Amino acid sequence: MLPILGRYGPFFLYSYTVVLSLGILAGLGLTAWQVRSRPGTDHTGWLDAALASLAAAILGGRIAFVLAHAAYYQAHPAEAWQFWQGGLSVDGAIPAGMAGLWLWSQFRRRPFVHDADWLAPAGALLACFGWLACWLAACAYGRESSLGLFTADLPDAFGVWAVRYQTQLLGFVYSLLAFGLVWWQRGRLRPGQLFWLTV
Repeated sequence: MLPILGRYGPFFLYSYTVVLSLGILAGLGLTAWQVRSRPGTDHTGWLDAALASLAAAILGGRIAFVLAHAAYYQAHPAEAWQFWQGGLSVDGAIPAGMAGLWLWSQFRRRPFVHDADWLAPAGALLACFGWLACWLAACAYGRESSLGLFTADLPDAFGVWAVRYQTQLLGFVYSLLAFGLVWWQRGRLRPGQLFWLTV
């Protein structure tokens, strides 16, 4: 675990932020490559769609995190929107990202599944980076367990060490397999199926 990569004056460089940012850039780069490698297809506006989905996902992820830790944020309400201090929840990010993409599609009068299919491989790749970021930051830790396969002595968010399932690494492997399946199936499925396969 390496939650903090460095400190620069009063600012900390968190591994979670760095890895998740790299995942976002990798997903955008992958989509850009995908768009350029398939000439003749309608791919206009994919970057706007991705940014709308990303902004909604960050907002939804933060809201879900604040609600999950409501007792803390009731005592510290000014910190609720300081997302740069950390704290996103995938349970809020995924549905909010989907809603943001849907709203953008409605605004542009485009089929939702068209943009969703273009962005599906990027979403699967981002999930890999998200699990890796959680492993480095010791978030999304597994349940306590006895020693066994897929367990290790790991800390929780409060620094309490115990034998736990390595949820982050299992999630990373699962997401990597999902990304491989999505990448292999792209272009072979009917509109919308690639997106739902990713979800």
